This record gives sequence, structure tokens and C-alpha cells, in this order.
Amino acid sequence: MALNVQECQKNAVTKMLLLQVAPSGGMEDPLRGGGGGMSGWGGPSTEGVTWKIVIYDRFCQDVLAPLMKVGGLRRHGVTLHLPLHSERSAVPEVPSVYFVEPTPQNIQRIIADCQRNLYERYHLNFSSSIPRPLLETLAQGVLQANSVHQITRVVDRFLSFVSLSPSQFSLNLTNAYRTLHDATIQDHEIEAFIDRVVEGLFSVLATLGVVPVIRCPPNDAAEMVARKLEARLREFLSQRGSSASSIFASSSASLQRPVLI
Repeated sequence: MALNVQECQKNAVTKMLLLQVAPSGGMEDPLRGGGGGMSGWGGPSTEGVTWKIVIYDRFCQDVLAPLMKVGGLRRHGVTLHLPLHSERSAVPEVPSVYFVEPTPQNIQRIIADCQRNLYERYHLNFSSSIPRPLLETLAQGVLQANSVHQITRVVDRFLSFVSLSPSQFSLNLTNAYRTLHDATIQDHEIEAFIDRVVEGLFSVLATLGVVPVIRCPPNDAAEMVARKLEARLREFLSQRGSSASSIFASSSASLQRPVLI
């Protein structure tokens, strides 16, 4: 069973840029409780392409870099692509596509953008699952900014990794060896780092649509990652029902499962 991680991730990013429906299991419109339209609601367009602005943080910029060059972004209707934490001018007649990590700093910046009314609509895409407290902070912030009607959708994209080739990827985490082996690193720092590793691996599996057989050596960090990843998969599959089933449809339809070592 050949798995092309780069092609799968590129397809997922393309759907995001074309304002298509969320990946199965992603959240849509939790701030409004309804399905926002994907096209026909404004913003200049030509031949069915809605022109838009893409806003990303540093991590998601690294995710996009191997997948699409400027010409590829333009073909999908992207007129501007700008860093989230930069000074940006208002373009109130054009929709925006945010692609960022779900961090407190990013949430506050999105709220600030809504308060300034920078764009016509906001498609908010998070590279991994946004925690409930941050989602509530976002909801409260856009409500206070009187911008709820401008939030078209909020989506967990599960794209928290960088595809280097069809068969190689990186979780793009710095100082990994030091974090796991330095005796001066606190336990809570190691725990937080392992959680990021798990979320990155889960993103890879969700993008590929596979539930692997997990194998690891005992009694070290690898076992901690394996156990947490197994728990993450079980939780996702049990809580999200049919949505989770469809995101991992290729795995259930195949008699073969990849081995994650």
C-alpha cells in the first residue's frame, strides 16, 4: 500500500484554499452554529475562483512552503499571503483564509484583526485541533468585536507537519533531542513536547486517512509517544462517530494497515 504523504497534504491544503468543506472530523461554524456558505457571499471572483488573502504563522508558512509556490497560490485565487504577526492594512472587501497553530497568541491576534475589521470574511483553519478553552476565548473575542457574522467557519485541518517528499515528513520541532535527554529540562516541558509530537503524528495519520499498527521500544520516550498516540486515536474515533470513520475511511476499506515504528 503506497502512501504519498506530500500529495495527501497538498490535496488538503488545496481544499482549504478553495474554501471547500472541512476535512471529516473538523469543526465547522461553532461560533454561529450553522453552515456558512463557501462561495457567492462576496469578494471579487473570476471564472468561479474567489480571490482571497491567506494569513499564516511561522509554523504554517513552513507547512505551505514545500507544497505550493507563488504561482500555485495564485491559481487558487490567493492574491496576497501575509504573516499573522505583521502590520497588515485593511482590505475589507476581500475574504481571508487563516492557517495558523491554535495558540493563545494567535487567537488574540485573530481577535484583534476582527476588532479592526481587516477583512470581509474570516475562514479560520487551525493546523491541529483547537482546545476547547481557546475556542471559547475566540468565540468571546469575536462576539465582543461584533464580528460573529463574519466568521464563515472554524476548522481543525490536522496538517501539523511538513512534507519533505512523498515518503518523508518532519514535525518541525526544534531542540527535540535536548528536550528529551537534558537532565535540566522540567517534567512539564517534556510532557508538553511529547504532546506536540503526538499531535503532529496524529495529523500525519489523519491526512493519510490510516490507523496504523503502532510498535515501539519499551521504557523510554518512544513508549510515551506511542501510548498517547493510541489514546488520541481511540478518543477521536469514539467521540466523533461517523465523521471520524470517514476521515479514516481508506484505512477501514483496506485489509492492510501500515506499521508506525
